Amino acid sequence: MKVTKVIRKKHPRVRSVEDNGSLTYVVDCRAMSFYHGRKIQQFTSKEDCLRRVAEIEQVISSPDLYTLPARVDQWNKLLLPFSKTVDDAVKYYADHLLQKQQDEASALIHPLLDQWLDFKTIGNFRTLRPDSIRNIENYVKRFKEDLKDVPVSNISKQLVQSILDSKSIHQSQMVCKNWLRYLKSFLNYCVDQDHLQRNPIDSCDRH
Repeated sequence: MKVTKVIRKKHPRVRSVEDNGSLTYVVDCRAMSFYHGRKIQQFTSKEDCLRRVAEIEQVISSPDLYTLPARVDQWNKLLLPFSKTVDDAVKYYADHLLQKQQDEASALIHPLLDQWLDFKTIGNFRTLRPDSIRNIENYVKRFKEDLKDVPVSNISKQLVQSILDSKSIHQSQMVCKNWLRYLKSFLNYCVDQDHLQRNPIDSCDRH
């Protein structure tokens, strides 16, 4: 049976782990984002463990460690193997947060497809022929399969083009054109309902 005891709560944290009569001491630096050494270190001797804690404390107490230029230099060294800079990393993460915010605020595709189907078949001012209704119902099913239930803001020209390229391998040009035509109609509805600012595939075409 494994028994763990906390020896030191202050960072770097230390705990002892007894497992089947074997006792080890663990130095845990995972919560210390500014420390770039090994995050988990194990020792069989408590004295060696505490000696390592003292060494880590001496390193992190360096007055230059917390200055912005020093930290930027550390970050650039971490990014160097990827040929990226701190500016690149900040922009990438800001874009990620913006996309996440947009996704959370965006309605999902499947419920919107159901609403579009009702709008076209029930809320429409003109009566549609039965075959027209069946066509819309079939395309709603296809779009649910092809686009999955993701935020409608995720639909892009590149995504649609990749789906069309895949379809064109096994399906006729007319089938692909009709698929695109109905999808444009659905996305226009999303624009009208303020779920999108513009139709992302207005310029998308299938020749």
